[in-house]
Amino acid sequence: MLALCAIGVGALGGAVPAAAADRPVSFGLSAANAAQLQEIEEDLGAAPAMVGIFTDFVSPFPTEVVAGIHARGASALVALEPWDSQIGESEPQPDFSLRQITNGVYDEFLLSWFTAAASARAGGPVLVRFAPEMNGDWRPWGIGVNNNTSAEFVAAWRHVQRLADSVGADRLRWVWNPSIEYVGSAPLEPLYPGDAYVDLVALDGYNWGTTREWSTWKSFAEVFTPTVDVIRAIAPSKPWGVAETATASAGGHKATWIRRAYPAAQDLGARFLVWFNFDKETDWRLQQTPVTLRAARSVVRNSDLVHVLPIAR
Repeated sequence: MLALCAIGVGALGGAVPAAAADRPVSFGLSAANAAQLQEIEEDLGAAPAMVGIFTDFVSPFPTEVVAGIHARGASALVALEPWDSQIGESEPQPDFSLRQITNGVYDEFLLSWFTAAASARAGGPVLVRFAPEMNGDWRPWGIGVNNNTSAEFVAAWRHVQRLADSVGADRLRWVWNPSIEYVGSAPLEPLYPGDAYVDLVALDGYNWGTTREWSTWKSFAEVFTPTVDVIRAIAPSKPWGVAETATASAGGHKATWIRRAYPAAQDLGARFLVWFNFDKETDWRLQQTPVTLRAARSVVRNSDLVHVLPIAR
């Protein structure tokens, strides 16, 4: 399974500097494929500086896709997710429990994946989000699912990274990516692999508005600030950004939320913000209505606030 998303973080090489509150927030968005990505870029008049993909434990390293990302002048973000994405969330997939990873069941697959990553030398670094949203309970690698524990997550993370190092995949940058905290989520501090194993931190979080009986309208700051405070305490030296976000329209004014999200992200010191641009659980898309699209255009064209790439077609 390959799904396109995009995050602008600028050129990343070597050590990643700490975030600064006065730095423009790099623009990002998601799309199901390259054609949809190009369509929304043209609607917005801006292009992302990073294109990311999601891949699973039954798919090889996406060499050609990464090469295409680099060819467009962007950096590559790869979510490496330990499951068979074709089965999806309907099954817990116990074969992909964290202890299976640490015990070496997938070493052959991972060594092949990282060898291919090391061989793809053209272009910039590849940012790897290994097992994102691990503090939730909706994926086979989630804490509590398949009897996974926080200690096993840390052990699996370090094991996977050591395998990458063993084949010289030194162009990879490691992104620790929990979901925002919620009632019942796993505590984050025991899930942190350590500064030596993490290059960047990312968070996923949404304003569900009134689309669910358990949800209420929340601003960007209300969604993220509590967990940002937590990750700053855990990893104060690491830059952070938003890997997934969006807002519903039910319960508030979506266009206003869009306009306020980027200055709020800047105030929190975020390096990047990626919009989950899908009509899925609800219509999260920036172009849901002409009003929301105009709001998004006004944001991405503010070069003092948002970092984008010029569109060259």
